[in-house]
Amino acid sequence: MVFNYKVFAKAKKIVYIDIPKYYYTHCKDSIMGSKSYLKTIDQVYPYLERLEFISKNFPSLFNLAQKEYYLYLLKIYGNLKNNPHFDKDKKRRNLIKNYINTNYRSLTSNPLINRKYKVLLKIFKINFELGYLFFYHYSDLMKLREYYSLLPFGYLRIQKLVTRVLGLKYQRSRKFIEIDITYACNLKCYNCDRSCSQAPSQERMTVEQIRLFLDESIAGKIRWERIRILGGEPTLHPNLLEIIDMIRNWRLDYAPEALIELNTNGYGHRVREVLRLIPDDIIIKNSNKNCREQLFDSFNIAPSDKIAYQFADFRNGCYLAKMSGIGLTPYGYYPCAPAGAIDRVFGFDTGRDRLPTEDDDLYDQLKKFCRLCGHFERRFHSKVHRPTMSKTWENAYELYSIKRPILHRYGERDIIVH
Repeated sequence: MVFNYKVFAKAKKIVYIDIPKYYYTHCKDSIMGSKSYLKTIDQVYPYLERLEFISKNFPSLFNLAQKEYYLYLLKIYGNLKNNPHFDKDKKRRNLIKNYINTNYRSLTSNPLINRKYKVLLKIFKINFELGYLFFYHYSDLMKLREYYSLLPFGYLRIQKLVTRVLGLKYQRSRKFIEIDITYACNLKCYNCDRSCSQAPSQERMTVEQIRLFLDESIAGKIRWERIRILGGEPTLHPNLLEIIDMIRNWRLDYAPEALIELNTNGYGHRVREVLRLIPDDIIIKNSNKNCREQLFDSFNIAPSDKIAYQFADFRNGCYLAKMSGIGLTPYGYYPCAPAGAIDRVFGFDTGRDRLPTEDDDLYDQLKKFCRLCGHFERRFHSKVHRPTMSKTWENAYELYSIKRPILHRYGERDIIVH
């Protein structure tokens, strides 16, 4: 824990030989073999030291190191909770609590930490002791999901009357952005929330549009905490590497702490060849799909086609607007990237041609697009592995196949054609 990673960092060449050369003996009384919770706590500090070292020297591995540290803290928490001295051990409890509170934003945005542990983070934020109940009784709590899904809480929360009392549920992000650089895709999965399968298109963003976005960010003094590059399949964009270099240069000069992510399906030889060329400091989020018949949310079920949503306030949005970030597409800015994909099918042509200002909540777009988006669903529902859509979407795709809508492209609304 305190030695190996520093040696690897100094090594100019590392060779792996798959041949056993020595036998390892486990001793019950050794430091590694001891289950003493005090010794376990002592290892928090080497874990933290490793995290800080990797953050400074290998930033592309930060998410992985942070995840390991967080999971280790949870292990310590469990050991403390099961120890009779737990209530007196405020120092060690505070160590865990302070790290989670201080790094809450970073932990919740870490793509390697799964949903279960992110929910646990939110519970810790509300009540530290309540986290124990959730973490060690997770399987029992999950059995209650089917009963919870029968209750109308989700529906009630987004109704106009309730929203008038409690306020809107979500607000669009000011620190994250997702850029759909292309709608071309090599897999065309069912129920794609970019409609790559349902409404195929080779439309893509230009290098000039990416440069305009970066210039706007600089002018607005916006230091994005995360820029996520998506599609379609982004590796199919002919200028992907140039786009990545532009964003990396922006980060170097204006936001050194910003994360740059590339989302890919990892499918096929061509995609894998491009991924080998991606710089090490880019976080690659690879879903490793092997066919188009994957489990997806039913994106093409328009809430406006359901009776339960007839009195909904669609300005409430969903978690995507907050957690994934605003979207930038070839047609401008939206509260989320799927909203831009909806616009290209329906042809509303309402993308913002300029980076939204701080006081622009994009409520007009949420009201227009969320009524069509399956992500707006509040209930626990089963994922689907076959094409599933409501009448509104069936009609939209039929019209799209006959005549594709023409939308203004980002950065071109001010051009006057004589």
